[in-house]
Amino acid sequence: LFSQENQESRRIVELHSQTVFLSTVGIRLTDSNGNTDQCYNNNEDYYVTFFDTTCYYPNRLTAVIDELDIHPSDTLYIYDGPDSTYPVLFKGNNSNASTVLFDDVYSSNNVMTISIKTDGANVARGFSFNIVCKKICQEINMSWDSTFYKLVGEETVEREVVWDFEEKERYDSITGVF
Repeated sequence: LFSQENQESRRIVELHSQTVFLSTVGIRLTDSNGNTDQCYNNNEDYYVTFFDTTCYYPNRLTAVIDELDIHPSDTLYIYDGPDSTYPVLFKGNNSNASTVLFDDVYSSNNVMTISIKTDGANVARGFSFNIVCKKICQEINMSWDSTFYKLVGEETVEREVVWDFEEKERYDSITGVF
């Protein structure tokens, strides 16, 4: 969780081509109109870079997605660095945004550039992100225990190591059933 108390809200058009150093509260970044009841404009090409020198592991500079409504002919980009030559963390619009709509976008080096490029055709309601230093989600590493234990009560009555994970019939020594 993060706090939005005293969080500054800024429009991408106001911050265009700037590098913004974040405070401990972060910033709320919105599209050019800054109001989800209105749409961003045609023919936009804005970008802003965020940088945080006080964000230390396990925390990362994060774009927490609040609103994301980008027309399929327009594109929103988030880069993992100070410009568009760095790896793309997110590239999307309404045709593919649902795959990350509920995810946070994390920077690996605490520098993040957000860019929107629109054409002259259609627009949508826009976007809103909270740019904050946030603890990254816990990584889950799955491991498979290949040993099968048959228990009766609290006692192990049979143990078998399974190396071949294909489904096979197993003989139950207690019930006599395969």
